[in-house]
Amino acid sequence: MPAGQGTVNLVGGGVFVVLSVPASALHGADDDHDGVLSAEELDRHEAELRAEVDRRLVVLDGKTVARTVRVDMILSPQHNATGGRADQIVVLKHATLDAPPGELRVRCDLFGGGAAERELKITATRHPESGPETEVAVLTPEAMERAFFPAPDRMPRGWMAAGAFVVVTLGLSRSRPRG
Repeated sequence: MPAGQGTVNLVGGGVFVVLSVPASALHGADDDHDGVLSAEELDRHEAELRAEVDRRLVVLDGKTVARTVRVDMILSPQHNATGGRADQIVVLKHATLDAPPGELRVRCDLFGGGAAERELKITATRHPESGPETEVAVLTPEAMERAFFPAPDRMPRGWMAAGAFVVVTLGLSRSRPRG
């Protein structure tokens, strides 16, 4: 998963999130304060980091918070870096809802300290009988929550002005910008 990106895949009431998180967004795990996490640091602080990610990456259906099934994390070193240390962590979160969400929202504040770590591009995909549908939104520290697949009468005022952009794919048609 590239830095600053993530996906949310909806399958029935199941929600599967994969997100690349800057190591600088996580608290208390960089023991040597070098700006990256080692495999040892990740292992040593795994339980606390899972809990932190679960608190700071929230999937909702309206006001109902999805129940977390599992949170996993793996180091994501840059392509030219040696293994065992990384400035990005790939987070995998599986959560469930009682039914497919009618008002999917994602709230996340896992932003790093660097300028390139201040945006998360999230692609959400759902799978209705009519075919897959995809939307993309950008989360920032100023706009940490976004609704996906809102009914036209539920789109918040000014949501496009807040920096979001949307791409919709219906069935086998090509993606195209809305707005």
